Amino acid sequence: MTISVAHLRSQRGATLIEVIAALGIGALVVAVIALAHYALTSETTRQSRRQQTAERIDETLFELREDLQQLFLPAGDPETGIELENSDTNLIRLSFCRWEISADRPRLATNRLERVTYRFSDDPAPDLLRIRRALTGPAALDGDTTNRLVGTWPRLLVHLHDGDTWQTNWAPAKADNMDPPRPRAARLWLLNEQGETVAESLVIIPSGLSVTSTLLRAGTTIR
Repeated sequence: MTISVAHLRSQRGATLIEVIAALGIGALVVAVIALAHYALTSETTRQSRRQQTAERIDETLFELREDLQQLFLPAGDPETGIELENSDTNLIRLSFCRWEISADRPRLATNRLERVTYRFSDDPAPDLLRIRRALTGPAALDGDTTNRLVGTWPRLLVHLHDGDTWQTNWAPAKADNMDPPRPRAARLWLLNEQGETVAESLVIIPSGLSVTSTLLRAGTTIR
């Protein structure tokens, strides 16, 4: 019986070249799968970071807007006046009084006046600090309450509109000034290290009440 050469070769199994080619194809498939997994993981991580950044931006702007919308500037009391100091590229200090009004406690006697200050911490990677100090009620004895608004941006700019122009700085009114200028609106910018705008917001500020803070504090504060 005659056995052909082709039949003999088929019985020997795969050659070394065929094995190497199969391994190469397998390695290529594994590499493609690994690259696809890495790309998917990286994109998921980027999306998660963007989501976290957006949430922190929203939180910071929400706190600023809510405080500014309750800004209260009574006459004849420098302690309740507005202080705004910006450098060329960053907020140094923003301080003002707000009348804290609760929806379920609309009467003035059940609410309180407090001073709110925004400034950056002195850390190497600074966070925005929100410092509150009650001016009325028993809480006036408790001192300052500080919250950190952690963000991925290192800069904040605030401008106030005095009815005519936008002001980058705002000095407290003097004690004998019974009609201090009142801001009508605020512009807020969150900036990155390169000075690029991360987010911005415009806040309309109600005119507030026209009474003295001394009257508001009478009978409600131990000072």
